[in-house]
Amino acid sequence: MFADPINDNILIVSEQQDAKVQLFRAIEDDGIKTHTAHSVADALSTIREADPLVIVCDHDALNFDATALVREIRQTYPLHHNSILSFTSETSSDTALTLLSAGADEVIDAEISAAELTIRVKNSIERIRMIRHLQQQTRLDPLTGLYNRNMFLELMDKEWSRSERYERPLSLIMVDIDRFKQINDQCGHLVGDQVLIDVATILRNQCRKSESVCRLGGDEFCMLLPETMLAGASNCAERCRTTLQQQTVSENLHNRLLTASFGIAQKDRSMTSARELIQAADGALLRSKSIGRNAVSVAASSSPGDHSGFE
Repeated sequence: MFADPINDNILIVSEQQDAKVQLFRAIEDDGIKTHTAHSVADALSTIREADPLVIVCDHDALNFDATALVREIRQTYPLHHNSILSFTSETSSDTALTLLSAGADEVIDAEISAAELTIRVKNSIERIRMIRHLQQQTRLDPLTGLYNRNMFLELMDKEWSRSERYERPLSLIMVDIDRFKQINDQCGHLVGDQVLIDVATILRNQCRKSESVCRLGGDEFCMLLPETMLAGASNCAERCRTTLQQQTVSENLHNRLLTASFGIAQKDRSMTSARELIQAADGALLRSKSIGRNAVSVAASSSPGDHSGFE
């Protein structure tokens, strides 16, 4: 699969004071891969990179409002994407209601035994794994294993919102296989399908874990690149283009090179919606096709001099 694999890992947000070390160590001793974070920034960064199934927030051991952290997580990661276990000695009904309303899945008494906490974590892991597996089946293109169009639109909205909120860069690459209809007509759909699979593999291999590759339909793909400026997106597209043209389609096409056209756009201040970023990248793609294909073009609004204030 080209969608991100479901990894059995958890995040513990805690200062891990002496009294808690043994409690949390029991989880690791059970073979569960564990990450730790001690601040909001550390927690959010780890969630983005490791995508944990379960997040244990030790409210008593943090010197910031852990309830605010739960809200922060839920603004980006919805219920059922991961399970948040709020670990606190304040177990009154008001505290529990506050935490649950913020987005926690469970409120756990800090006096819990290591054995019970481990079981709760393992049960949460299994539940989230099953949910993610079912979600993936509806979000993947069955031929290439890439995310499908619906998932692309969902990811696009999410990354657009994150870019707006934190004022972070966001780039989009649109990709179209050159003369794909000719491949299908002259070589048959089985060869065409293999070409789509090969292109999907090449595009995905050029991306970082935080980036997404989607098949929009037919011979159209896109690459969504958070935290990426125009120069980085251009380099990625050029790597893909040169790697693709080293491939050949042999059957009935006399070893014709496999090529594709690329259009790139970076989110800038003039854009008011994700749709405008998509339209800008589409326009750049059309320019690549109009100048002879097998090219990389940049949207006019994404000129090298306009980096939208991102540093």
